[in-house]
Amino acid sequence: MNRFPAMLQLLLSSGYKISGYEDNGSVDNSKIHFAKQLCDK
Repeated sequence: MNRFPAMLQLLLSSGYKISGYEDNGSVDNSKIHFAKQLCDK
């Protein structure tokens, strides 16, 4: 279930990448983790 599709689209279009998924037993309680590289060093 995708409760906030606009937020997910915003994060992906802003350069965030999916870095992980936390399965908490149900789709409503599970979490997608995002990360963004801030500088190229």
